[in-house]
Amino acid sequence: MIADAKLTGSIAKGISVARYMLDPDAKQQDSDVKTMKKAESSERVLNIETDLANPILITDSPKASAQSFIRKIVDWNQRNRPGKKAPQSQWEHRVISFHPSDSQKLDAGTACKLARESLGMVAPGQRPALFVVHGDTAHLHVHMLYATVNEKGKIFNLHQDYRIWEQAMDSLEIQAL
Repeated sequence: MIADAKLTGSIAKGISVARYMLDPDAKQQDSDVKTMKKAESSERVLNIETDLANPILITDSPKASAQSFIRKIVDWNQRNRPGKKAPQSQWEHRVISFHPSDSQKLDAGTACKLARESLGMVAPGQRPALFVVHGDTAHLHVHMLYATVNEKGKIFNLHQDYRIWEQAMDSLEIQAL
């Protein structure tokens, strides 16, 4: 398991990333999002789950769902940091990728569960999060988009947090696979 593709940015970029996660046919203008798109498959979106946000169905409009989810993050961050400075970035995106041979042992639900556990290890606390499992490459992978602010108003914004993600991936790989 590896954690990769850290993205943060504006609200518009967050909507673009969320729409990419949810819509296999989205036309993306954002260069960061374009680099995530690798291959096409008829079974691209395998599973969608949310924490502390309205559920999103595969049949829902990806554009409307992306906008609604990012609004939820912005509202959450403002509500949990009353009178305090807003975070530099309202959201963060990560991808958890599994080795192709692991894809034979994992289903989309288990991959999502492992991604949720990793987020809890790296960025403790409750926060709105969107998990979308993709099957459009040789390796199963989970896109995560989550609020940078937890329920206590603490901002998750670690500099060079890749080492913490690496440790979480190692720990979960030993447990799960």
